[in-house]
This record gives sequence, structure tokens and C-alpha cells, in this order.
Amino acid sequence: MRLRVGTRPSQLAVRQAELVKAALSRTGIESDIVKIESHGDRDHQTALSGFKGAGVFVSSLNDALLAGSIDIAVHSAKDLPSELPEDLSINAVLERGPHNDSLVSDTSLEKLPSGAVIGSSSPRRSFMLKRVRPDLLVRDIRGNVDTRLRKLENGEYDAIILAEAGLKRLGISVQRQLLPETDFVPAPCQGIIAVVCRKSHKDYQKISSITDQVTMEQMKIERSLTASMALGCSAPAGIFARYNDREYEVISSFYSRDGKRHTDISGTVQGEKDLGELLDRMKKSVPSDYGLGDSQ
Repeated sequence: MRLRVGTRPSQLAVRQAELVKAALSRTGIESDIVKIESHGDRDHQTALSGFKGAGVFVSSLNDALLAGSIDIAVHSAKDLPSELPEDLSINAVLERGPHNDSLVSDTSLEKLPSGAVIGSSSPRRSFMLKRVRPDLLVRDIRGNVDTRLRKLENGEYDAIILAEAGLKRLGISVQRQLLPETDFVPAPCQGIIAVVCRKSHKDYQKISSITDQVTMEQMKIERSLTASMALGCSAPAGIFARYNDREYEVISSFYSRDGKRHTDISGTVQGEKDLGELLDRMKKSVPSDYGLGDSQ
């Protein structure tokens, strides 16, 4: 059998598709990579938080899946909307990569001078940065990893914040500081590579055999909380479930739309009952006027 593996054309997306291709090959499934451009790839001007609707980097690949022009689609799980088309599902995930954000700079966050300009495409990162260093300036940045690094090199920014998983997967060697998840709670599912497939695909079960079970459980917890809190991809919120000896330690941080208020909630999840109780606490603790439910 030979599968058609759909991916966005960016260097990082293709690299993630190559990792899935290699995992499939180890199970005896050979595949070819098919590059499909998304609306988010074509629009380099609009801030990521300014896109309307969910799944700006996802819908073109899902359309190709439904049309049968590809067999599976490879996504960064954090980009996937809470609900997929009825005929599709996430049927595999690779072992999670680094979940942290990194500050790319020739100095540490603590040593950056007051007024330094930091590039970030994420309201979540921007608000968390301002919480730790309110004296820094945050400006929006767009483009793939190479483009952002070039803008930093050209002096447009004093530092930029990127996902460590992307830097590591691309083998990029730049001076950077790994930011602790206690201060910079990752976006839900950050560092997870997800495989989406038609439920009716004849090789559905065999494709799912490449799944890392701990990562799958982390994704289920983080996506469940994201969906129940009605968070979109651009919501200023972080949720991370760390596996620790048969249970998952969940930390989360939610910000109001203006970034001036925040709510931190943590808990331990061993099963559905714990997950439900944690969600109840989140719903009671996060003020409705944060406006997070409008983030889709």
C-alpha cells in the first residue's frame, strides 16, 4: 500500500510530514508527501489573531481529505479546531516534542533591557511575557520560522518567541532560552503532531498503530478542556497536561482579551471524573467577561 500524505508547504510542516512518513514506513506503509497551500499560508499580512473562523491552516487539507485526493493530513495539533468534519478524526499522534516556548535572543529574558522589542504572533505569549516583564514592548510578527529569524537578524526585533518544537525539528541552532511552562503555559497540544484521516479509510487501524499513547491522552485532555471552554486557536490561554506516574498534572492560564487580568488553575487528572471536576472549576473561576468563548 502507498499513502498520500497531505501537508502545508512550509518547511516545518513538511518536516513534520516526513516524521509521520518515517513512522509509517517502520510499520510497512510507504507514502508520498503532497503539499497543499492553506489560506493562512497565502496571507502573510493579517495577524494570526485577526483571522476569522477556526482552522485557518487546516481547512484546505481537510477538504482534500474529504475529496479523496489525499489519504491522511499531518497537522500541528495546536492548529486543529475543536470540532472536525463528521467524516474525519484524529487517528494517530507521534510522541510529543518539546512543549515549551523559547526566547530567541543573545541574552536571557531577565537581562533584556527595558523597552526591548519582542516579536510574537500569539496573544497568549504576549500577555504572559508582559506579566513577567511589563517593561518590554511586544510587536506582532508573521512568516515561517526562517522569515522570523531573518527579521530578528535584520534588527527589526530585539528577540522573538517561537515554539521550541519547531526549532528542534528543523535542526536550527540559534542562541535561545527555554521558557518555563510555569510562566509560559503552552498552547493546548503544542509540540504534538497529529494525523487526520477519513474514518472510512481501509487502512485506518494500521495508520493508528504509529500512535504514542501518552501523547494521545495528553491531547485528549487538552483538547477536551479547550472545547469545553470554547477556546479558539488564537485564544489567550494555555493548557498543558504533564504525565506523571499514571496521572496527568494539568496547569492552565487564562487571560482577558485586553491581557490585563488572568486566572491560573491546576489539577490532577486520572480519569473522566477528575477531568469533569477540573472543567467545572475552570468554568466557575474564569470570568465570562474575559470573552474567551468568542475566540473561535
